[in-house]
This record gives sequence, structure tokens and C-alpha cells, in this order.
Amino acid sequence: MMLEELGSAITRLESCSLSSSPACSILKWQHKRFLPVLSRIQACTFPRVRRILTEEAVENAGCILYLPIGKGRTVLLTETPAWEYYVKAVEKGLILDTEYRRYIKAKDFSDKLLERSYVDECDGPDYKSIRYKNALSDGDAPAWFQTEKAALWAEEIVTAYCFIVFSAIDFAAEHKRQAS
Repeated sequence: MMLEELGSAITRLESCSLSSSPACSILKWQHKRFLPVLSRIQACTFPRVRRILTEEAVENAGCILYLPIGKGRTVLLTETPAWEYYVKAVEKGLILDTEYRRYIKAKDFSDKLLERSYVDECDGPDYKSIRYKNALSDGDAPAWFQTEKAALWAEEIVTAYCFIVFSAIDFAAEHKRQAS
């Protein structure tokens, strides 16, 4: 099952009566949003189409890092005080750095995956139509693209991004509660 780790975290939060926290709400929304996307990648039997679905999922995963701040506006997590508090706490050893390290690895992998994207192979405004035309061709996917691992790659990136957002927001909320 895809996004099992996120689903388990949400269940644990709900059993502890923490399901109404902003951090948990974001986890639930992203879980609901990405579950069908990742299931589609997993079910796809065409290597080139799977590559495109994976690239699009990874591109969209980057949106997880944008937080809603009201009236249709968003802010990038890494540009918020919550992120600053979180990173400082990790650097000082006040909290475990597990989610931070996982995020860094996922971000690095995401960047490498998208560097080799069809987007780079197709310049101009019609890149999506060219991208899909390539996907529907009979050729194999590039040697570097491991079709059987595509869904797992995308799942790890989505999971790491969701958990870093949850961790940073939750830590900032706790920090704010303690300060008041």
C-alpha cells in the first residue's frame, strides 16, 4: 500500500486526539492528495509513461513545501520562522534530526531526478506535448530510470516532504506554546 507510513502517522495522531492540529491537517490533506497519484504510478505498466507520472509527482511534491497563509497566498516553508526554529533546534541537538536528514536526502534525489527530466529534453512552450509524445513511443525508458522503483522513489520524496513540514510546523507550535 502506498503512503503507509503517512497513514500510520495520521492514525497515531488521531488516536492521541491530535488530529485537529494544523500540522496533522496538512499531513491528512497531502496523504489524500498523493495516494491516487502514487497508486497510478505503481499500476502503470508502460516504462515511459511511468517515468512521466513519476516526474510529475515529484514536481508536484515540491508544492508540499508551500504553506497556505490565507486568501490564496502561500509561503515556502524554508522561508518561515518555523523553519528557522526547527533547523536551529536540529543543529543544537535539541531534537532528533531524522526527518531533517530524510528531507535533505529526498530533496537531493528529487533534484537529480528532475535534472534528467523530459522537461530538460524538450524546450519551449510545447514541452508537455513533446513529453507525452515521447512517453507514448515504443522505445524503452532511459537506462538510468529504474521502472520498478519509480513509485517507491516518488513515495519516499512525498513522505519525506510531508514529514518535514509536519515536524517544522509542530515544533514551531510547541515552541510558541512554551513561550506563552
